[in-house]
Amino acid sequence: AKRHEQDLLEQKLAFERKLLVQPPLHAGSPRQTKTVLGRAPEEDEAPVILDEYANTSSAGSVIAFHKFNQDLKEGSLGMLCSFGAGYSIGSAILEKQ
Repeated sequence: AKRHEQDLLEQKLAFERKLLVQPPLHAGSPRQTKTVLGRAPEEDEAPVILDEYANTSSAGSVIAFHKFNQDLKEGSLGMLCSFGAGYSIGSAILEKQ
């Protein structure tokens, strides 16, 4: 049982390391992005889709993830998380094929 627990812990840590390699992307307004990151975002951390798609509400995070996932290598994990006024919180872990 102890070996099984150790294996599960190692798998969990490997998963967390794999997930946390990429910097976060946030497709919100500059003020929201600063709040989420706790600092002003770098240019590659705050993709802008408003200029091309206007206000897409809850679809904005999906559009931003689709447009800005090219740096993910095959097998990499990404987390898509949507929250805010007008929609429930939701998230998904995605693996690049």
